Amino acid sequence: MVDTEPPKQRPRGRPPKGFGTWDEVDGVFRNDVGEAHDPAAPAAPKSPKAPKAVKEPKSTVEKKKKAEAADDGSGAKRPRGRSPKGYPNWDAEAGVFRNEAGEAQEPKQASPPHAA
Repeated sequence: MVDTEPPKQRPRGRPPKGFGTWDEVDGVFRNDVGEAHDPAAPAAPKSPKAPKAVKEPKSTVEKKKKAEAADDGSGAKRPRGRSPKGYPNWDAEAGVFRNEAGEAQEPKQASPPHAA
C-alpha cells in the first residue's frame, strides 16, 4: 500500500509577486520558470531609497550667535504683533512706530498707583 499525502491547500490571499502558480504537491507558489517561493526570504525593496541626511540639532547658544551675527546694529528690533492703529511704519533707528506724516506714537503713560 502506498502512503500518499493529500494535496496541500492553497493559502488565502494574494500570491507573492512573481509567483502566481500554486503547486499542490509541494505546497508552494512557483514562478513561470518553476522556482519555488521561499517565504522566509526577505522581500525585495519596492524602490531604492537614498539614506536620509542626519541633521544635528542646534544649541541655543549657536542660535543666539547666529542671530547676533545677522543683526547689523541698525537699531531696535520691531516688536512682534500688529502695529498700533494709525502708526503703520516702524522706525528702527528710533525704535518707535510712525504714522504717514512721520510723527512718532505717543508713549503710554503708566497709571498712577491707587490711593487707599
